[in-house]
Amino acid sequence: MAAPNPSADANIGHPWKPVAIRVAWVAGIYCALMVGLLLFDYARSQKYNPTNHPELLALKEKLVKKPNDAALAAKIRSLDLELRVHYLQYLRRLSQGSWMLFFGAMVLMPALHFATWRKKLPRPGKYVLQPDLAEADDNKARWAVAGVFALAAGAALYLGSRFENPLDVVLARSASPQASPQQTPPSPAVIPANPPSAGEIARNWPRFRGPGGSGVSAYTNLTLNWNIQTGENVIWKTEVPLTGPSSPIVWNDRVFLIGASAVKREVYCFDVPSGKLLWQKTVGTPSTAPPKDEGEEKQHSPSTPATDGRRVYAMFDTGELAAFDFNGNQLWYRQWGKLDNPYGHAASLDFYKNILLVQLDQGDGEDGKSKIYGVDTATGKDVWVTEPRPVPASWATPIIIQAAGKDQLIASGNPWMISYNPADGKEIWRAKILNGEITPSPVFAAGLIFNANDRLWAVKPDGQGDVTKTHVAWSGEDGIPDICSPVSDGKRVWLLTSSGTITCYSAGTGKKLYEKDLELECKASPSVVGDTLMVVSEKGTVVFVKSGDQYQEIGRAEIGEHVMASPAFADGRIFIRGKKHLFCFGRNKG
Repeated sequence: MAAPNPSADANIGHPWKPVAIRVAWVAGIYCALMVGLLLFDYARSQKYNPTNHPELLALKEKLVKKPNDAALAAKIRSLDLELRVHYLQYLRRLSQGSWMLFFGAMVLMPALHFATWRKKLPRPGKYVLQPDLAEADDNKARWAVAGVFALAAGAALYLGSRFENPLDVVLARSASPQASPQQTPPSPAVIPANPPSAGEIARNWPRFRGPGGSGVSAYTNLTLNWNIQTGENVIWKTEVPLTGPSSPIVWNDRVFLIGASAVKREVYCFDVPSGKLLWQKTVGTPSTAPPKDEGEEKQHSPSTPATDGRRVYAMFDTGELAAFDFNGNQLWYRQWGKLDNPYGHAASLDFYKNILLVQLDQGDGEDGKSKIYGVDTATGKDVWVTEPRPVPASWATPIIIQAAGKDQLIASGNPWMISYNPADGKEIWRAKILNGEITPSPVFAAGLIFNANDRLWAVKPDGQGDVTKTHVAWSGEDGIPDICSPVSDGKRVWLLTSSGTITCYSAGTGKKLYEKDLELECKASPSVVGDTLMVVSEKGTVVFVKSGDQYQEIGRAEIGEHVMASPAFADGRIFIRGKKHLFCFGRNKG
């Protein structure tokens, strides 16, 4: 038999060769396109890299020079978030594209093998004498290569399913709906150790009725007209999960509210630009059934929360107090238990430097239950507690003032208005001027403290001990409110009764300037915006009155919902809480 001619069969093609050539071309073009797209995407992504973005770096340099510029800090946070979202999207595309390139290469390599296949010449040595052995060894080699590829693919699929991509987690959080902040534990917020500066407080609305509890807006670039039906000057309207008369507070780009029912208590954080509910957190353990002795109209969240820009603090009528960071993490919680108050606790929170101020007036005034607690904002533990206050249950909110060369905490209760040192809770002076159920809170303007109860009292804050007979500058008897707190522009003091009567006094002399019945029921306290008095009625009608010695109404607007909460103000924005929604008003095109 003639020996085979190797050279004659060397160019015989493999039966898969035609198909392999086409597959190799397609896979090669695919891999080349993927490499090109990845390189193009990389070049484009560099303008979103937050680590070396020119505009962001320039803004950060400005912030170093102006560390208390809240608007600049908010702009940096907004730009940084935008850049991070874009850059994280690029990193996710890079991860996906790399895997696509990898699988394309896995198709290309075997296709190239068969596309370039040529029948091999006989091998020397043992394979000449044993040709069947050569074929067996070739099969083993093919299976070994295929096994390596199979193991690599299996390992890649396992790793991809075994470990969660952190980039997907970040992007999923940023794109999640409003209710999702409850589902994913937020990361801890970075909290500065130092208390907020006076400038920071003045630029925000950190407590009931704003800085100092004055009810006076620091901003005048606010719209005084809007239309709920057409959307004119309505920036947004967001539903609040649980109702309550608690008022909104604002710090930079965050609005905080609380809400409660007979069985549940919650804290809410909204985004100022969009109105999106960023997170909602439950305080304490929800009950399974409401107490049997509570009426249907009882309000469970009358107290307004407070924020120092580091944390937000919320108090409920159950005696529960909690602190959260701006990401929604509960930092501490404490409870005084059921308070001895016939209508439920309603005094709102205030703060002084790193001390949270909690006025807990309860009982009958002779049982020693009424006290003010100075609570460490970082830990929730007592820094100081006043001596038992000789007052029964009350509902007014304390204020911090700077007068007579010192900081003072002013607290009201029947029959005493008392000044304390907010650093240690020691009493400075007291005036026996109040009577009955104390609900309106005091305000400080024109060098005087104005407190309205059975009369409107103007008290000089520079005394020591009992100043009842020495430091009352003047008093008035008309238009005395039962719920709403007074407000002053420094020249005049306005009172608002729950039946809708406005009474205006001269702040310096106590002369009554005018009285006007709006014929509207009112629960929200009045506010001052520039040269305008703003009154919000219970039915949602907002009345704007020109500041002056005579009554001059300049306009009205409608909320479209019942309102019990007092407004909050920020740069170009008015926030009003209705029965079901939180509204943001500002100038727009409708």
